[in-house]
Amino acid sequence: MRRILTSLFCSLIFLLLPLSTLATVPDNDIPEQLRPWIPWVLHDHEKQQFCTSSADGTKHFCLWPEPLVIKASGEGAMFSQRWTMQKSGWIFLPGTEKIWPHKVTSNGETALVINRKGRPALYVAEAGEYHIAGHFSWKHIPESLEIAPGTGIVQLTVNGSDRLAELSGTTLWLSRSKKQQARVEDTVHLQGYISRSIG
Repeated sequence: MRRILTSLFCSLIFLLLPLSTLATVPDNDIPEQLRPWIPWVLHDHEKQQFCTSSADGTKHFCLWPEPLVIKASGEGAMFSQRWTMQKSGWIFLPGTEKIWPHKVTSNGETALVINRKGRPALYVAEAGEYHIAGHFSWKHIPESLEIAPGTGIVQLTVNGSDRLAELSGTTLWLSRSKKQQARVEDTVHLQGYISRSIG
């Protein structure tokens, strides 16, 4: 009888725990009888477990890019960017199907780059910090380069000179004619999110 009451009591506590708290509790802190139920309780709440929610709770952010560094010249470019991944997932790289990165590394190891929705990307299997680097080869600097969504800061060097990065959504403009530059409006759209960890 005592064992049944203990199990019922533990079950009640287990069900009353908020999911975000439950996600950070080590498995060995949960009674052994309840451990098989963990996947069932957390089903459809994966984003809530590991990711940061927007203020209204409609969006969840599981990856956090640091500034993108690009050093471009007439022959090609190198890029590097650090990412904090709160769970496994895809990291989108600069480039497109036509301007594909090569010699890509993740934390110094050769990385497999895949065409995902027309964009170069690599998959990371677990949460953690990742330093991504790679190269581009071209015969002349392209007009623009697509960058990863969520990248807010770009440190751009063109032919050895630091340049202010011109961004339109996920498009980084590298070489535009004076006429095209004159047509660009001076607008800024800012949206900020804060990464937080529980525990």
